[in-house]
Amino acid sequence: VAGAWLLFGRHRTNGGAGTGSLVENRVAVLYFTDESRDSSLRYLADGFTEALIDQLSTIRALDVVSRGGVTPFRGRDVSRDSIARALEAGTLVEGSVDPVGSRARVTIRLVDGASSVDVRRQSFELPINAPLALRDSLVSRAAVFLRERLGDEVRLREERAGTKSVEAWTLVQQAQKSQKDAGAAALNDPTAAAGLYAHEDSLLEKSEQADRTWLEPIVQRARVAYLRSRLERVPREIDKWLTIGLGHANRALRVEPQNTDALEIRGTLLLWRYTHGLEPDEAAAEKLLAAAQADLETATRLNPQQVGAWNILSYLYYQRRDVVDANRAARSAYEADAFLASADAILYRLFVTSYDLELFIPATDWCQKGQRRFPNNPQFSQCALMLMSTNAADPDIGRAWQLARDEVRLTPERIRPYAQLFQQIWVAAVIARAGLPDSARHVLERSKGNAEVDPQKELPGYEAVVRVMLGDRDEALRLLDEYFTANPKHREGFRKSVHWWWRPIQSDPRFKALIGAP
Repeated sequence: VAGAWLLFGRHRTNGGAGTGSLVENRVAVLYFTDESRDSSLRYLADGFTEALIDQLSTIRALDVVSRGGVTPFRGRDVSRDSIARALEAGTLVEGSVDPVGSRARVTIRLVDGASSVDVRRQSFELPINAPLALRDSLVSRAAVFLRERLGDEVRLREERAGTKSVEAWTLVQQAQKSQKDAGAAALNDPTAAAGLYAHEDSLLEKSEQADRTWLEPIVQRARVAYLRSRLERVPREIDKWLTIGLGHANRALRVEPQNTDALEIRGTLLLWRYTHGLEPDEAAAEKLLAAAQADLETATRLNPQQVGAWNILSYLYYQRRDVVDANRAARSAYEADAFLASADAILYRLFVTSYDLELFIPATDWCQKGQRRFPNNPQFSQCALMLMSTNAADPDIGRAWQLARDEVRLTPERIRPYAQLFQQIWVAAVIARAGLPDSARHVLERSKGNAEVDPQKELPGYEAVVRVMLGDRDEALRLLDEYFTANPKHREGFRKSVHWWWRPIQSDPRFKALIGAP
């Protein structure tokens, strides 16, 4: 769940305020203009336009006007608002191609169909004689830009539609700015982040008072409480903030029981309580997990484009050791994420579930997509390192150490000691695959944690994986015993679905005894 709600967006397809019959997710990509003196770039302008239409048309949540629909307006002097009304498009995409020496500059403008106002603008350049592959790469970059910017515009229009109070709406925008600042500070300065979240909550409280019929600030306050809980390490403090968040979510749902954003955050808060073991009674904990699942599944049923709920639902299924459903939910999130609001979390979940299902070709593809899109996300250094411990990639020890260093460098400073040891264990796995067992064992001996660095005793479980690879069965079983002693609830997950990591020892009576299998 880590960081997932921070990435959530609101992805509905109802019309926004001020657009009349126009719907913001209906998009018309108008033919780009060739600004060269001799019309020599017409082929590039046309090709770019049509490739962009094709790319955006694959997104289920967008209703993209076909090439045939926009062709009648090509080269005609027709006002933007007239085109928007004729095509019933709440969003227009315009563009131009200009020669700049031996290069071409492609400029894209995102236009509000109802007001004809430019809301976003971006320029890209490429060599005029670039091969088709390079042009297509540029189209992909432009499509990402448009999807992200469209997401911003859809969110703003939905929020404007939800209230007639300028004061309430403005306060929510200010609160969201504070949330972004807090998210940035949380990586290395939790105290500063806590202050920013408190400021955000106070702005949202004022927004509530300015428009008591608007649910958005209430749902946002539940989100703030969730994010605030993530700064804490003491269970009592985590529970306090989760309880506050649940109070806000329940307030919103009493007014509107089918509010999908409120269902999503309540399901997330309930799941977070479960994963932190804040409900000690086993039967009550299971009810907690079931309630979280019910909320998230209801949200996705009511709104199939509810990306955040799909993403968290994937994590929940993963907690239940239902990897197939976890992968399916992650794919649903990926397909529904029209505006790329949660792309990094979804791509990593797709990698993890594919990896666990031993689908290493798609796992490699998801990992590489993540590396290209999010080079500063440590998870996509981690996934490449994990793949090198399998037959999916050659065991390149030098690259493994570099990936480990990259992951630690990109990790927030306060958890780097754990990340350092964790990455060393995976490097040891690569060394073992390379046929250097003694060197692998030496690295493992340098990768032991302590109560401060690894209070949950997770590292012994990962070391056990490498010990199995090395054939050190007795040591692997000893480490698993240490892991289960610290995490007794995980035995049930092992009984339900034994990971392929443990296949070499799965029939060992001692392993069966550890997990409580018959």
